[in-house]
Amino acid sequence: MTLRRKVNIVWFKRDLRLRDHAPLCAAIDSKLPIILIYIFEPALMDAPDSDLRHWRFVWQSLQDLENQFKPYHGKIQVFHSDSVDVFEKLNAELDIQSVFSHEETGNDISFQRDIRVKKLLNAAKISWVEFQTNGTLRGLTNRNNWEQAWNAFMTAPVSDPNLQILVFDEYTN
Repeated sequence: MTLRRKVNIVWFKRDLRLRDHAPLCAAIDSKLPIILIYIFEPALMDAPDSDLRHWRFVWQSLQDLENQFKPYHGKIQVFHSDSVDVFEKLNAELDIQSVFSHEETGNDISFQRDIRVKKLLNAAKISWVEFQTNGTLRGLTNRNNWEQAWNAFMTAPVSDPNLQILVFDEYTN
């Protein structure tokens, strides 16, 4: 039996940037090799609120990220599939310790997707660490202290990843 290597995953969703990227910072701080992924999901691509121009912009943004990672010998693994299927495949091949991503505040398709991914990761005992990405505070039951929390987030220091110490895993799909 081959030992599966320990890795962390950074899942890029709507957060196609390097500046102020708390999930990438946390993954780097974990000191484990990292696999960067983006998933073109058919359900989202076929949604009524989707447009080819949006997906063209996503592809161009991914190419820009690739160029930024080149000096560090890293790349983003791009998948065209359902997210649950992607994480099942990755989990079968690797010993995933954690998945890092921004919280998503999208449509019901992405909300239901996140519920399914969370269920899969919990069953596999993989930690999913999500970071707030904008002024939206998910899961509130009331607006008590909302303004203070929003102000704290908006005035927090920027989380710029130190790419000099980033260790990429050599996974290719």
